Amino acid sequence: MKQELGEDDVRSMIRLVGEVAALEGEHAVKKRYLMDGLCVLIDAEIWLWGLSCQTVPGAPQVYVNFTAGGMSDEQFPRLLKAIDHPDMSWVVAGFFKELSEKRPI
Repeated sequence: MKQELGEDDVRSMIRLVGEVAALEGEHAVKKRYLMDGLCVLIDAEIWLWGLSCQTVPGAPQVYVNFTAGGMSDEQFPRLLKAIDHPDMSWVVAGFFKELSEKRPI
């Protein structure tokens, strides 16, 4: 089902992207600003941005970047424990299989 965005929402998103582009600082500072701003726009409290790969099909993911915001001191360790759970390998296996099959050369 296609859902239309209102003009105010689109303007808010464009404004946020413009603010990020003009923001001084390194990549991590801009990423955090963007994600915090998106949380405001969609009324979210927590965000996670992870970059991972699965070097061996069915094996655990290898994270090369992991950034999160809005979590309490109790929530973050629980998130890390969940990500490290052995079942996560098969949870993401289909995604990585499709990604490797459709990857442009």
